[in-house]
Amino acid sequence: MVSASAPSASLVPAASRRRRFVLWFGIAIVASACGNPFAGDGNGDVTAVEPLATVEQFAPATVPATDGDDPGPVTADPAMADATPATRAPSIEPPEDTAPDDTAPEDEAPGTTESPDTSDPGDDVPPIAAGEAINDTLEAYAGYVNVGRYAEAYDLFSPEQRARVGSLDDFVADMASTQIAGIDVQTVSTYTNTEASARVGFVSTQDAALGPNGQTCSEWTLDYDFVDLGTGWLIDGAKNVGDSPNDCSPDDGDGDAPAGSVSCAYDPDLGPNPLGMRAFVTIEAADGDVTFTYEQFPNADGRGARINTRTYEDTSLDQARARMRDNAGEFLALTGIEDAGLYAEIDRVLRCR
Repeated sequence: MVSASAPSASLVPAASRRRRFVLWFGIAIVASACGNPFAGDGNGDVTAVEPLATVEQFAPATVPATDGDDPGPVTADPAMADATPATRAPSIEPPEDTAPDDTAPEDEAPGTTESPDTSDPGDDVPPIAAGEAINDTLEAYAGYVNVGRYAEAYDLFSPEQRARVGSLDDFVADMASTQIAGIDVQTVSTYTNTEASARVGFVSTQDAALGPNGQTCSEWTLDYDFVDLGTGWLIDGAKNVGDSPNDCSPDDGDGDAPAGSVSCAYDPDLGPNPLGMRAFVTIEAADGDVTFTYEQFPNADGRGARINTRTYEDTSLDQARARMRDNAGEFLALTGIEDAGLYAEIDRVLRCR
């Protein structure tokens, strides 16, 4: 803004005052169209003159070429230099090819960026969780084998493992006398969320003709491979570790039960007890003999207690269970219960170790 002091009438000749009056009167006429440029002091004297226009209105600014950055101060037309100070040019829109990127997601907060996903797909299934699921697969496999449900056990193989094992008929012939107990998942390694391995120990009993090196009792340590094809963990292969399997067959002559003796008892995790909660069937296999025990506890009055055993000599555990399952007379002799299909239900909830 340019300041101008009002002229004093006492110091200016009359003619000059008339000429100046005409000048000021003309300025006033111009001001009436452009707005009041005067700042008064309230006593009729003019203390300042506001600029009538900006450089942008009357004098095009000279703007240096830019790449879209702020052009900085602009030099006004020299003809207007005394009327008003230089001003800044209006902001210049950036060229279309330098427009800000507007491809960010609409819901993304300003000033934030999405962190890249650096997770390892192998971490999707922690080893502990995989170990529990793998144990469930192996327990189911052993349970199906032990009760002769071979097709269901066979279904727990991956397609590749089925090709190695052979047909279902081949599998049934190999496993016909086998009983599995004492499954122990020792270590688990997960490679991805669909591939894993585990070191597993267990004990099997089988006829000598089907056992490794004629063993009727074998202690195994195997490294298993597993895959998940969308239906849960399937057995995808197995190989022996070290000297596995170790022979736990009865030692003729000493009369001691072998280290691989097997006990079977009701496990609530496998389902409800078909006999209720006051009666149970247990099995002990040792020295080539298999003994079934039926025990019924007394009622509240102390009556109804009963215990009975039935032993099969020189018989594998699998053969003895099949005999009890398929012969209603055997189950009646053990329990006093006339129900031809009840033992099959009991056998499904027995856990052998």
